[in-house]
Amino acid sequence: MAKEKSSNPAAAYHKSQRKKQVEKNRKSRRDARDAALLAAKDAGLRDARSVKKELADAERDVRRREGAQESGGDRSQDLGAVRRRAERLGRELRLLNENEE
Repeated sequence: MAKEKSSNPAAAYHKSQRKKQVEKNRKSRRDARDAALLAAKDAGLRDARSVKKELADAERDVRRREGAQESGGDRSQDLGAVRRRAERLGRELRLLNENEE
């Protein structure tokens, strides 16, 4: 039998506050990463061309790992990490392109 939901209003309040705090922390980390990326761009350490190259490599790696997974290899954990890396690089590229204009 499934557990019944608690009707404790204090627990519900704390749960909602924790959810808000987690989202606030997530946004703070994202803003810090964006600021660091822009600082690296301004210092000449990071440019759109190098990010495009890394993104192409990551996308190629995702396709390769997806093909290996379909053929019977179980590397789903590695595939998830590579997908997250590709998504992060895509966000970096968009941020760099927005700030060039």
